[in-house]
Amino acid sequence: MASKNKPKSASPPAAGANRGKGGGTAKQRARAAKAVAAARAERQRRNRIIITASICAVLLIVVVGAVSWAVYESNKPKTIPAESITANYPVKLDNGVVVAGKDSAKVKIEIYEDFMCPYCGDLERGSGKQMQKAMNDGTLQIRYHIVDLLNGSSTPPGYSDRATNIALGTVAEGKFPQFHWSLYHHQPAEGGPGYSDDQMVDLASRLGVNKDKIAKIAKDGTYKKYPAQQLKDFQAAGFQGTPTVVQNGKQVQISDLKSADWLNQLLAA
Repeated sequence: MASKNKPKSASPPAAGANRGKGGGTAKQRARAAKAVAAARAERQRRNRIIITASICAVLLIVVVGAVSWAVYESNKPKTIPAESITANYPVKLDNGVVVAGKDSAKVKIEIYEDFMCPYCGDLERGSGKQMQKAMNDGTLQIRYHIVDLLNGSSTPPGYSDRATNIALGTVAEGKFPQFHWSLYHHQPAEGGPGYSDDQMVDLASRLGVNKDKIAKIAKDGTYKKYPAQQLKDFQAAGFQGTPTVVQNGKQVQISDLKSADWLNQLLAA
């Protein structure tokens, strides 16, 4: 009698037997998708870096360009405005001191000042009109002692001496009042370079001074010895800061440099 054979149990499926249509297990597909996403994210990150770097480079170029233009504008030579004022009074040079006004004036004062000194600018701008009127009227004479107290305060040093040299060179041609007025009413900042010789020569020539003569004075430093000499006399007299106004050997007290009250009081006395 034929024996009955028991059915054989099915063998477990071999590893990797359950493959989908994509050709891999679910885990493999998940890993592949993750890798693709990571690559896409890295590509986007690199693109963002490139775009950001490009924007920064453009902004840097714009900033550098703006700064360079500002520096160029601030450093390029500027024409000093020529101020035309009426000066119907005698002006002469007396051993480095500019004497402006008639000898018969009832009020005579001395002013020690420096072309680089901002407080001297305040005095000239605050009282200049009244001083000019009084000198034109014949009631005031001013002896200008132009010192180089702040000669080292310009960058580079030397503006006080250079400006004074050229200013004294305008006396002989009767243009000191206009040159002096123009420099103080358009005064360069303390600590800066001041005006160049070429700028001041140009100003003097536009005011009517012979350009060749004043250019030679600027080049030769014809009057450069006087500011230091005036400073020495100033300090020997016991004075210190500029501006200093003196009448009959005594310093005039000025509480407000931007006001002409001090001058009005002297003229009314």
